[in-house]
Order: sequence, then structure tokens, then C-alpha cells
Amino acid sequence: MHGRLKKYLYLFFEQRIEDVLHILQSESVEYMKLQSILAKDEKILLEALDQDGQKNFATFESTTSSLDAIKTSKLYEQGFFDGIKASRLFTKM
Repeated sequence: MHGRLKKYLYLFFEQRIEDVLHILQSESVEYMKLQSILAKDEKILLEALDQDGQKNFATFESTTSSLDAIKTSKLYEQGFFDGIKASRLFTKM
């Protein structure tokens, strides 16, 4: 893929992912409920850990968030290109 086009598409992907996540976070009752439960459980867990345990948990949480970001980006990218392929298939029919 051409370098500038690839850069543009990845910027588009990042913005679109942010838009979709914002909608999810502000409109999905289930998402907000689970987010609240997670925040409460995280607070309880952190209060139960000593300082080293809290540092380890922070590293764990950061790594998990990074993995989720990579996964989300890749899923969106793949879905985008699969959509293009499907569109080409349907236009040939």
C-alpha cells in the first residue's frame, strides 16, 4: 500500500475507533454498568495491595490496555478491508 495512503488510513482508523468508543461509552447502558463495576472492584483490589502489588497491578493494567488497543485497531482495520472486498464482490454480481 502506498505510504501516504497507508498513513491516512491509519489516522482515519484511529479517529473512527475513538468515535465509536465514545459513542459506546456514552450510550451503552451495559457498558457503563460494567465500567462502574470494574472501577469499584479495582478500587477494592488496590486498597488490599501493598505498594509493590499496586505497582505490579499498574503495570498489568497498562499492558492489558495496550493489548486491547492493538486488538481493537487490528479488528477495525481488518473489518474495513473485508468490507472493501465484500463491496467489490457484490458489485461484480
